[in-house]
Amino acid sequence: SAADDVAGTIVGVSREFGSGLIALGSRGLSDLSGLFRGSVSHRVIALSDVPVLVVRSGIRPPGGPIRRILLAIAGGDEVPHAIEAAVTIAKATDATVLVLHARYLVAGIDSLPYIEPDEYAETMVVTVVRKLSEAGIHAVAYVPVAASGVPREIVHEARTWNADLIVIGSRRLSDLAPRLLGGLDLALIPPTAPPVTACAAPSSRKAAMPWPRNARRSFS
Repeated sequence: SAADDVAGTIVGVSREFGSGLIALGSRGLSDLSGLFRGSVSHRVIALSDVPVLVVRSGIRPPGGPIRRILLAIAGGDEVPHAIEAAVTIAKATDATVLVLHARYLVAGIDSLPYIEPDEYAETMVVTVVRKLSEAGIHAVAYVPVAASGVPREIVHEARTWNADLIVIGSRRLSDLAPRLLGGLDLALIPPTAPPVTACAAPSSRKAAMPWPRNARRSFS
């Protein structure tokens, strides 16, 4: 498809140039529209080994400092690369980072709701916050229940917290698979207001700290 050709060229030039980031605009296609009409940004994320910054046209005034970064984590192999991107940007802009792990809510046995355990989510965000703190970044953490779906929860928290940038990990799934399996990077880009940086792992390659439920906690 045309999107494949354009995305392949962008990623190929990026590799040849040795770039550490790909930045591109998005037409804001819906997931369904992007699937059938083709989305260059979606394909670049799927192909790229470096972070991809996607900015929707006309939703945020140009310029202005980045003071708040929302780092959405899910616990996969891509998390270290998302942390690295957040640290790099936060150091350059003196930004605060909100580490967010939206706990999924699904129908379980006998259609009873199943919520991802507190302990697992809190252990992850505490580990990430510590890594950010060790890098000299001020970070806060939040582990809400994503009653309306994880992508919507990330967007909601980004708007509520007035984030200037969202950093997420990408599972490097194909363009079709994320729509069937719930890839957050592709589901998140169309509706969000802040720019999104999707970080994929290169293709070549203990007890939780308690805090009040549904409350952000600052770590220094």
